[in-house]
Amino acid sequence: MLQLFTERQRSPRVRRPGLATITAVVLVLALFSAAWSAEPADAAGASPASGSQPAMRTLASGLNTPGSIVQGPRGNRYVAVHGAILMLTPDGNTVEIARGLPSPLVLSHAPDNSLYAASPTTGAVYRFAPNGAWSVVARNLDTPAGIAVDRDGNCTISLAGSGEVVTLMRCEREE
Repeated sequence: MLQLFTERQRSPRVRRPGLATITAVVLVLALFSAAWSAEPADAAGASPASGSQPAMRTLASGLNTPGSIVQGPRGNRYVAVHGAILMLTPDGNTVEIARGLPSPLVLSHAPDNSLYAASPTTGAVYRFAPNGAWSVVARNLDTPAGIAVDRDGNCTISLAGSGEVVTLMRCEREE
């Protein structure tokens, strides 16, 4: 059934803002807009030109599928490449640390200067000691996708296969 309204219903009285209120709101919005759109300044206070990128320096080239990279001691960087781990030194040298590993690898640098590598394909975690010795510290993990090692030698690992994050206590010990 169609119902028609013959009387106009009055809406409640709406208080309209005055000129001072509108001016204040516009001023606040303008200040926030300027602050949000300002480009970040560098340490010296200079801001980069619009659309520019930070300076880029090539540390190594011609690598076979580089992946995970971590910062190590003395300015060295460690990068997982197809089946190997390379150390990139600050002076531009590339040193092979290990080869014959599964690929891809996820790397983590530990406070004791060990290097840990987790293999999503095999479920293993490897430890490379500063003296060059290496060991398998865990096996059969469900697709490890990230790893972090704390100062006590505990490994926190994200497991993509099971959707979990687990901690292996004192994982520097060989399994």
